[in-house]
Amino acid sequence: MISRYNSIALRINSLQSGTMIANESFEITEEDLVCYLNAIGSSIPLSSSKLNIPSIAIAAWSLGSSMKAISLPEGAVHISHQISSSRSVCVGARMNFLSSIVQNELRRGVRFLKIEIKVTEGDRPIIKQVATITIKESDA
Repeated sequence: MISRYNSIALRINSLQSGTMIANESFEITEEDLVCYLNAIGSSIPLSSSKLNIPSIAIAAWSLGSSMKAISLPEGAVHISHQISSSRSVCVGARMNFLSSIVQNELRRGVRFLKIEIKVTEGDRPIIKQVATITIKESDA
């Protein structure tokens, strides 16, 4: 997978709603797709010349990159996830994703961090997802 990281080291407890944490361009190759399918134990045949990338694979790659951008501490727990997919894309498509903080609040010593990620191909939407992560305040 080709990826370009424009992220900066961000302190979790200072992130405000609206803060952009990553804005990246990436491409999933056939080799990346095979590795992903093997990792999840999928038996999807790779016989088509225009291989569609499973939406959940795109969601996983963009979420992983977003989490790296904010350097989550050990003990962070991904507690919920919402994904909506508007269309499929083929291997080799050039995609962009933008991730930003939509909520960052502290409740009884636990920080709730909500990240929104939008994946597009050019100006055409592919995926929108929102992930919620909890972190003990002493770790943030």
